Amino acid sequence: MRVHLVQFDIAWENPPANWATVEAMIDKASIPPGGLIVLPELGDVGFSMAVDRTTGTQSDQWAAQLAQRCACWVLHGWAEMSPSGKASNVAGLAAPNGQIMGQMTKLHPFSPMKEAQAYAPGAALTLFPEVAGATICPLICYDLRFPEVFRAATFAGAEVLVVMANWPAKRAAHWKALAQARAIENQTAVLACNRTGADPNADYSGD
Repeated sequence: MRVHLVQFDIAWENPPANWATVEAMIDKASIPPGGLIVLPELGDVGFSMAVDRTTGTQSDQWAAQLAQRCACWVLHGWAEMSPSGKASNVAGLAAPNGQIMGQMTKLHPFSPMKEAQAYAPGAALTLFPEVAGATICPLICYDLRFPEVFRAATFAGAEVLVVMANWPAKRAAHWKALAQARAIENQTAVLACNRTGADPNADYSGD
């Protein structure tokens, strides 16, 4: 499995700017076909609670087009409206042929930011088999603090656990320690992709 973690400073609530940034980074890297490209949580808008501005961005279509253009798998984070009337913070997977294979909704909204007031929690894990040669399970940011979720994913057959995040720099030590712990506990690979830069709420150190 060849993996490309794309960490960047997400432009606040500006999908076209973020799409352009990602495309430029990928073009510069000359990524070979067949690999897995991972973007941060809500990589098109940043960690915004203004769902009227973060949903309806057509990010799924952009991810599908990017996957087809690169002939790679693309795991991208975006927001979409859910039947509950709230939004969903999702990780969606696009295949190299441009097909959206499905998505995983963040299980644990970030309580200190009152994320649950804007985004409904997910109810189940989603595993994707045969992604660049492995079965992967995406998880999102705050989910990293819940070891039982990672254990359940491993027992369900996940070979690679992928964490997409907007994880603040002031808790960077936790980010690294918890990602390593989840890998050690489950004896599996953990791919952790955090954003860089800053938004109106926090600074981010990537890593």
